[in-house]
Amino acid sequence: SLQGLEGIRSLGLSAPSEEQWASIHIANNPHLRTVEGLAGLQDDLPSALVIWNNAKLSSLHGLEGIRSLGKMMKSKWVGYSLYIGGNDRLRNLTELKGVHGDLPGSITIENNPSLRSLRGLEHVRSAGRNQMFGRSIKICGNTELQSLDGLAGLRGNQSGSVEVVGNDKLTNLKGLEGIESLNADFGGSGLVIMGNSMLQSLEPVSKIRLVDDESLLITSQYNATIQAPRCPGGWFWQRGTLRCQFCGHNSV
Repeated sequence: SLQGLEGIRSLGLSAPSEEQWASIHIANNPHLRTVEGLAGLQDDLPSALVIWNNAKLSSLHGLEGIRSLGKMMKSKWVGYSLYIGGNDRLRNLTELKGVHGDLPGSITIENNPSLRSLRGLEHVRSAGRNQMFGRSIKICGNTELQSLDGLAGLRGNQSGSVEVVGNDKLTNLKGLEGIESLNADFGGSGLVIMGNSMLQSLEPVSKIRLVDDESLLITSQYNATIQAPRCPGGWFWQRGTLRCQFCGHNSV
């Protein structure tokens, strides 16, 4: 446990901003079950929050007092505001409901096999772009995830791309409809929807546009049937219309 840290109320910068690591980095603790020891935190974090590879951690209770996040400028998570990955028993993110507004860095939620919901992030309005891939939001490999409605607070333009990949029980993209535009990542993709075996519709993202008209907005195959039975299900953005990348049909 993290008992003994209850008296911490706030965290400052540990280095100049251009060399800043995460404000909170909890990683590789195979026996950690709770972060309740951080319940005294009632402040904005000047850098990122990283919760990574804690096999027995089932909730984020103790983080309710965090109000906003900065971004990390050091290590492999450069440009991230929030990274939650590889936590086998983590079921939800509801304890992050205090985090709000525009995050300066990106959000990645990946490889949490028990995670069912993203609720707790609904007060986040936008995410910045990480310097590794050019992404703003990545939701990947959460095999029990059933909904993106925790992202329903997203509005307007996102600085980078959005990627939703390999979430086996995700049936729809509700929660992304508030996004109006995206910037392409460093690979030229604005939106990647791939490998979600139960996904039935692209409708919530059909009106998203790219800031750079020359960049591709991609939703790839390996999803379930996407309401266009003549098409293999791979799509790209072309002059304001989402089209099948194989035959040119418009999405429906």
